[in-house]
Amino acid sequence: MWRVEQSSNEPSPRCAHQSESIGDHLYVFGGWNDDNQMLNDIFKFNVNTWEWEEIKVIDNSFITPRNGHSLNSYNRKLIVFGGGSFSGFLNDINIFDPIKLQWTLVNTTGDIPSGRSKHSSTLIFNKLYIFGGGDGIRLYNDMFCLDLETFEWKKIIYNNSSGEAIQPPSARWGHTMVSLGDNKHMVLFAGHAGTKRINDLYLFNIESNEWLTVNFDKDSDATPLPRAGHSTLMVDHHMVIFGGGDGHIINDLYGLDTKCWRWWKIKINNTPDARCAHSATIIKNKLLIFGGGNGIQCFKKLLILENLDQLDNIYQNRNQEPIINNSNNNNNNNNNNINQPTLSSSPPQPSVNNILKINKNFDHIKKSISQISANIEFKSKNIENNNHTVLPQFPSFKEHNSSNSNINNKINKSNKISINNEIRKDLKNSCLTEYQRREEEIDTTVFHLLTEDHLKEIGIKSLGERLLIIKGIKESTLYILKGLPPISTDLDPGKTPKFVDEI
Repeated sequence: MWRVEQSSNEPSPRCAHQSESIGDHLYVFGGWNDDNQMLNDIFKFNVNTWEWEEIKVIDNSFITPRNGHSLNSYNRKLIVFGGGSFSGFLNDINIFDPIKLQWTLVNTTGDIPSGRSKHSSTLIFNKLYIFGGGDGIRLYNDMFCLDLETFEWKKIIYNNSSGEAIQPPSARWGHTMVSLGDNKHMVLFAGHAGTKRINDLYLFNIESNEWLTVNFDKDSDATPLPRAGHSTLMVDHHMVIFGGGDGHIINDLYGLDTKCWRWWKIKINNTPDARCAHSATIIKNKLLIFGGGNGIQCFKKLLILENLDQLDNIYQNRNQEPIINNSNNNNNNNNNNINQPTLSSSPPQPSVNNILKINKNFDHIKKSISQISANIEFKSKNIENNNHTVLPQFPSFKEHNSSNSNINNKINKSNKISINNEIRKDLKNSCLTEYQRREEEIDTTVFHLLTEDHLKEIGIKSLGERLLIIKGIKESTLYILKGLPPISTDLDPGKTPKFVDEI
């Protein structure tokens, strides 16, 4: 059963922070607050006394306030990597010693990753694995491994069993990746892939550097919806996910039986408020969830789900059809009796529902593209007058005499809810502040047409200038695309843009 812990000296409300445990203490570091301020404070929670305490660090002036970073514990110390800040996206390694109450900036060597936020981090023995994330302009699907004894980075080269390069998971942010528990595999789930949220599932073998695609029924009621900003933890052989955002904020709880790779919905009384960009940690048979946001405010109350050792009993007694294993091989293997998922060198094909969803929006996009082109042409003329350069124009959409027309007609007849109303509802329930809600629209097809290379080709080489132009164009054109009221997009070349990292 869920409960809300009432404690004194709580940390301020926040989201996009991280938490980790050392012994009987939960540590919380960084994040955003409701005033759009980034934080570098650190708190600890004692699970024996149920009290919070702000740690008075000897000198935290050099630890950059950040959000979307990762936090792992190793040798009873906390390791922070990356994140977004007002000075840019970070790729530093900072270590906090809870005994000395002191931060240390570590000089790393090797294949150092580029700055990023909302990546995933997974610790196996003395190796820290980093996957994906983004830097406001691009998303990543690369993986790096940091040796925590030598502090040398190594970029992972993906292979299959024959040693040939294969197609890795798509680039993404807001996903999760956890150790399977056999110290050999990591499980990657969901995230935001640039134009949409996804709910795909991959398994990575750290010995062979292989990606395996785990196939499951995505249309089943027991399968979690696509999402980003959720939390994922392993409880025995069950992978447990909570919350996140799928266009609106959710508070569902799912489990994945990694022995047979079957999802199941965990039904527990007193479901907490929906949230995303929270943190989750397991201490003493308890799941501790702190912070996160619901689109209106950030939270500070600690949520606790007790008696995790009863999770498998709940699973075995659930009212569902028995698990059917189609495999004829009943022999145990060396992977803790894990059924080997399907290995695929190509991404899964889109489902019929996804295709229909795309077609449903086609007419709306088609009608809006002329407005978008006109808006960009207006901005281009202003920039040309000042800098003697012209931004590239977007291609126009044309009518297609194909089977898509019949599909669109059927959808238009059956769909009684306007796209604009759906979008406004999604934005109302979004897990972002007003500024961050606009920033999330960076991940759309229209924005990706305006690439960094295009801007470089026309002579705009400064990162600040590129981001300023992209910010102005995306806010005007994408709001038109969504059918929302246009907003002011006057560009001030003399003003330094504010670097804001979207949730």
